[in-house]
Amino acid sequence: MQKSEASRDAHAVALREIEALLAAHADVAETDLERGDGYVRIALRPRVANACPLDLVLFDDGAVDLRLAEEEHEGVRDIPPARLATLIGAVLAGKVKTIRETTLATGQLRSVEVVVRPDRGEAWRRRREVEPISRLVAPEAAEREAHHYVAYRREDAPRP
Repeated sequence: MQKSEASRDAHAVALREIEALLAAHADVAETDLERGDGYVRIALRPRVANACPLDLVLFDDGAVDLRLAEEEHEGVRDIPPARLATLIGAVLAGKVKTIRETTLATGQLRSVEVVVRPDRGEAWRRRREVEPISRLVAPEAAEREAHHYVAYRREDAPRP
């Protein structure tokens, strides 16, 4: 099988899994799946407060544009199509947190990290440094505050 065929097959399998997730959560979220020329766009808008909204664009070349909460990540290449449904499922289950690092002296934003922890597999994380503050202020001179999101559906919430 050629690489392009394998890639198309992986995309098709991932999209079927994602469509099933969207259908299963239509009662707790506004869901949208739009197919375009060379991409598929997926949007989740929770109906419950403090759940993490998601926008994802999967391009035919395997790149992903991802927006979780207020953080945008373009051209992401470390999420294979086979893992997309797992990550979306983790977002739906409330297994997302953002960690904001601010300077102790002025409270200016130094960095933001998004962490998604699925039940299986490694956590996906992405950190954004705010320039020039991140170069000028050492991590020791900053405080970190984590914001944990809730599940779209209450029974999907993680148990202690």
